[in-house]
Amino acid sequence: MLSKNELQLYLTSMTNNKNTNLQGFINSNIKNNDCSVLLEDMFDDSIKVQTLKKEKRKEIKDISPWIFTTQNCNLKCTYCYEDICNKNISQKTFYDINAYFKKYIDSGDLEFVNYRISGGEPLINFGTWKQPVLDAIKENKGKLSVSILTNLTLLNNNIERFIIDNHIGCSISLDGLDYSKPYVNGKSSAKVVKNKIERLLKEGFIKFNVSSVINKDTFNGLDDLADFVGKNKLLWNIEIDHFFMGEVEPSVIVSIMKNVIDILGKCDYDFYKLFRFNNIGLNNPQWGCSAGKYLVAIDINGDIYPCQTVINKEALTNIYSDEHLIDVLMEQKIYEVGFNYQYDSECDECSLKKLCGSGCKLHNRKENKTYTCPIIKEVIYHVLTKII
Repeated sequence: MLSKNELQLYLTSMTNNKNTNLQGFINSNIKNNDCSVLLEDMFDDSIKVQTLKKEKRKEIKDISPWIFTTQNCNLKCTYCYEDICNKNISQKTFYDINAYFKKYIDSGDLEFVNYRISGGEPLINFGTWKQPVLDAIKENKGKLSVSILTNLTLLNNNIERFIIDNHIGCSISLDGLDYSKPYVNGKSSAKVVKNKIERLLKEGFIKFNVSSVINKDTFNGLDDLADFVGKNKLLWNIEIDHFFMGEVEPSVIVSIMKNVIDILGKCDYDFYKLFRFNNIGLNNPQWGCSAGKYLVAIDINGDIYPCQTVINKEALTNIYSDEHLIDVLMEQKIYEVGFNYQYDSECDECSLKKLCGSGCKLHNRKENKTYTCPIIKEVIYHVLTKII
C-alpha cells in the first residue's frame, strides 16, 4: 500500500497529466478499504490547512500597494536607490492591478486599499494612470484611497484639478529651500517645488506632506525649510538616508535637528499631529515599518515585492498569480521583513520601542543601529520637550 506522501505525489502528477487513469491506478496499487481512509485523511488535513490560512488572513485587513508607474525621472537625486530608465507601466497593467485588489475587497479579505502612486516621477506618465485610478476609486466605493509620491515639479492645471477634485493625497519631496533634489543638469529643484506647494496652498488644498531626506548633501538646508513648514503648519517627515551612514557625525545631525525643532516650536507647530522623524510619529505608535505586511510594492510589469527598495530584485509573486497575496506575505522567507522578521534583542530594552519599532527593517540592520539609534533617541526626546 502507498503512503500518504506517495499518494499525494501521484495525485499532483495526475493533475498535470490528463491521460492518467486514476481508477486503474487505485485498483492495481491500493486496497479499496484502505484507499478511502487515506484519501479522507489527506483531504481532511488540506481542509484544516485552508481553514487555518483563512484565520491568519484576518490579521491583514488594510494594505497599501506602492505602485511604480514609471522608472523614469526628471531629477537625479544622489540618494536614489532606483534603477532609473525610460520604462513605464501600461494602462492595461494598471487596470489589471485594479482587478487584482478589487477581488480581495469584494471577497472581504481586505477592507481597505491605499494606492501609493510612485516612480521615478509618476507625473511623467500621468496620462497613462489617471483614468485607471479614477475608475478604481469609483468601483471600490469608499474602500480605496490614492496618494502620489512626487517631486511636484511637473504640476500643471490638469494635474492640479485631478488632485484637488478627487482628494488625492501627496507626499512631496523637498530637502531645502535653496538646495533640493537636482535636475539632470545639476540645478536645484527647490524653488520650483516651493512655488508648486504654495500654488496648492492658495487653492486651500492641504492634503499633503513634505518629505525630506538627511544626508551629506542636504542637511544644511533644513533651517529655512523648517521655517516654511512651521509657518504653513505642514505635515513633515524627515528621514535619515540609510545609504550614507557614517558620512556625517551623529552629533552634527542631532544639533541640526534640535535647531529645526526649536524653529518649528517658535511657529506654534503641532508636533503631535504634524511631525515625524524617520517615520516615527507621536500620534501613531507602531511596531516598526509596515513593509511586507501592510505595504507591498508593485513594479511596472505587475511583479510584487515586500518593499519598494527591492524592486527589480526577486519578486514574491505577481498580480497574475492565483496565490493569495496575504498567504504569500505570511509564508515568504526571501526577505527579512514583515512576518519574516525577528526584532533585535536590544530593542526590548529601549524606551522608544513602541514608537520606533526597530526602524527600517531591511536597511537599518545592526551595523546601522549604532549610528541611527542614538540620533533618533535624542531627536525624539527633544520633540517631547516641546509637547510636555
